Amino acid sequence: MKCRDYIFIFSSGQLQEASSLQRIWIKKHLLICRYCHRFTHNDRQLSDILRHRHEEMLNDLQPKR
Repeated sequence: MKCRDYIFIFSSGQLQEASSLQRIWIKKHLLICRYCHRFTHNDRQLSDILRHRHEEMLNDLQPKR
């Protein structure tokens, strides 16, 4: 699997829909490729930060009693 193939599958949300064979290739690629491994790690961290910030903003909008 090439990096561009992995990034496309990951970024488009197709990881959940990937076949068993594709998942094996993906896991193998992530074990070998430090760049895609870092990309995945950074993307998940960014998603967590954005989710947390979104929750904070929603809490700030709720009326205080």
